[in-house]
Amino acid sequence: MTTPLDDRRDVPRAALLLLTRRLITAVLFASVAQGCATSAAPSHVGVPIVGVWGGAHASLTLTEVGGTIACDCAHGGLAAPVVPDGEGAFDVGGVHVREHGGPIRIGEIPDSLPARYVGRVRGDRMTLRALVGKDTIGPFELQLDVPSQLLRAQGSTIEVLHTLVPLVVMMAGAGDEEPYKD
Repeated sequence: MTTPLDDRRDVPRAALLLLTRRLITAVLFASVAQGCATSAAPSHVGVPIVGVWGGAHASLTLTEVGGTIACDCAHGGLAAPVVPDGEGAFDVGGVHVREHGGPIRIGEIPDSLPARYVGRVRGDRMTLRALVGKDTIGPFELQLDVPSQLLRAQGSTIEVLHTLVPLVVMMAGAGDEEPYKD
């Protein structure tokens, strides 16, 4: 017993080509759709995220054991790795240290507070917030391997533009009460 598929002489060559093209197109479309669906979903499920994430007003450096964050007027640390769930969300405990203008004094005790760092990862992009007491800092929109744009109040951002050099030194003599009087 033979079927039409066993005996190809009954099927016109043009119909076979059309069927083959449609089959190849369907397979390619399914492959592309699967690739797009995979890249849109978090690819880090259950795996610690590592790398340097940057954006406006924040820089986040993540390792397999935790991380550090620098903001415009603060810095902090993450006490555990960032491991997103199936939706890309994460919640990690850590510390937040508020900074201030001017120099850090020798022996100064940092303004360090417990914090939770919460956010969501989608591919190479991340939204991050720091929850410090009743305050929410952020959101920060970060991207993997992108430089941050920080406005720091500390460190080497202070630059000496001019050094004043005295031209004349005047001193009062023993009998002079007002050396600058006309």
